[in-house]
Amino acid sequence: MDVKKGMDVKMRRIYKVSICIIIYTILIQIFLSYLVSDRVVYQYRMNYDLVKDRVTNIEAVLEKIKHQIDSQQLKEYYVILGDSVAFSNPGPADKSLVVFLEKLASEQGKDIHVFNLALPAMQTGDVYTMMLKMMEYDISLENVIINLTYAGFVARNPDPPIVFWLDKQLNSVDSTTYTQISEHLVKNNRGVEKGIKGYKQTINDFLYSKISLFKYKDYTRVWVKQIYSDIKGRIDMTADIQPWYTKDYLSEILKQPMYTNTFSDKPFVMDENNLNIYFLNKIFNLQRGKNTLFFLSAMNDEFLKEFVEKSGYQENMKSINTYMLEGSEKYGFEYVDYNGKIEYALFSDHIHLIPKGYEYLAEQLWDRVSKWDLE
Repeated sequence: MDVKKGMDVKMRRIYKVSICIIIYTILIQIFLSYLVSDRVVYQYRMNYDLVKDRVTNIEAVLEKIKHQIDSQQLKEYYVILGDSVAFSNPGPADKSLVVFLEKLASEQGKDIHVFNLALPAMQTGDVYTMMLKMMEYDISLENVIINLTYAGFVARNPDPPIVFWLDKQLNSVDSTTYTQISEHLVKNNRGVEKGIKGYKQTINDFLYSKISLFKYKDYTRVWVKQIYSDIKGRIDMTADIQPWYTKDYLSEILKQPMYTNTFSDKPFVMDENNLNIYFLNKIFNLQRGKNTLFFLSAMNDEFLKEFVEKSGYQENMKSINTYMLEGSEKYGFEYVDYNGKIEYALFSDHIHLIPKGYEYLAEQLWDRVSKWDLE
């Protein structure tokens, strides 16, 4: 009898503990996203270090942006997509395109928010996938700015992968498209794993995409460190971004194959056999009837003379512009090529800008997007 009574007491304890764990888990799932500081998850742009180490960390970013849109009842906002140029490398977040664009809007008395979902090394397939993820979170695609690069049209043999970061996310949001490019992804060590390894990866991705305790794990760690730094009296150190002509080492870097291939003068394939075209056509269809600006990032022609003066390079540039302008007429988006339109002193290397360069680029972009009807 005493044994049975003891077992009953033990079971009741286990039951109570289980109930407490369930309640605790539910509370974390509901409230953790509100507890973690917004500036840790998203401040002017994504936290590159956290996303590159765990791509599923984009879920928290999208969730935070959606919370901001809903809580502030934002109706007028732009979204920037693209690679390291749109991200505004190598400068700090507070001297990026978002900051400069919002400042220009404020100076004209407009309360307009700009969200930056660009990430260094993003390819056109990543941009397309991110747009589908935005739709998943009900973040509007009505006013979008997308940067393109010459390198994006260069043949892939087989690298770089057309979906550099978001290959598994593409499989989730558009499995048909994923299947069509899966062979290319496998050649680049990308794609969904199979067998036991794939099963484990699926579980891991689910936890870090859907369960707040895991979704905010990395951000919580950074948040706690920030709180500690604030208590101690943190001093933010911002590196001074220098122009390209002060960096003697750049010339040696450009001799590396990964960079020389970027400026290839081999004739571009301008149909859907070029995966850049394949995904751009998908993006064109997504954005039909919406406010969309594509801009071709300027190259530092002064620094890249030996590459850009080749006739093959010039012909490829003409092919890009012809394709984009024809697309503009058919789908109704805007397109601008900034090559030759940015002072060379504003470059930090072959394609990225110093903060003053991004401020100038923001002014040029604002001249166009400020005319959009956001209603």
